[in-house]
Amino acid sequence: MTYEADAYGIHAEPAGLDAGYEPVLHRLAGILSKATGVALEERHSDVWGGVYYRGEANGAEGKDVSIMLTVNFTPAEDDWLEPDYKEYAVLIKLFGKSARRVAECRKAIAEASELGAVLLRRTRASPNPRDEILFSLKDEAGGGSR
Repeated sequence: MTYEADAYGIHAEPAGLDAGYEPVLHRLAGILSKATGVALEERHSDVWGGVYYRGEANGAEGKDVSIMLTVNFTPAEDDWLEPDYKEYAVLIKLFGKSARRVAECRKAIAEASELGAVLLRRTRASPNPRDEILFSLKDEAGGGSR
């Protein structure tokens, strides 16, 4: 079974970042939840940069769509989740098996002007080990920029 995945970047306000990422992520999680209709819950993991948000919407076939909101730089790992996009302090990861539900969330993210989200990459994955990059802002192996 195939699934689709998007990565979005968000520029965070410098004043918010000075106070730490948590207030910025909390505000963005509320906007993202309201826009997509997917309830995001606060979680914690050093791998994902400390506090992050994740939500899933379940349909008849199981998990139709999952959304994750996280910081790009993870201090505990001293690494970037998206090293080619260091100008984006916050990331949204959208993925799911339901093309219809993923498309609805894409539209909602694009229309939520308060998020200021920029599509970084769109990928289609299948059971084979190769993902097909459908769109990328920067040239990537297996795909290209448009």
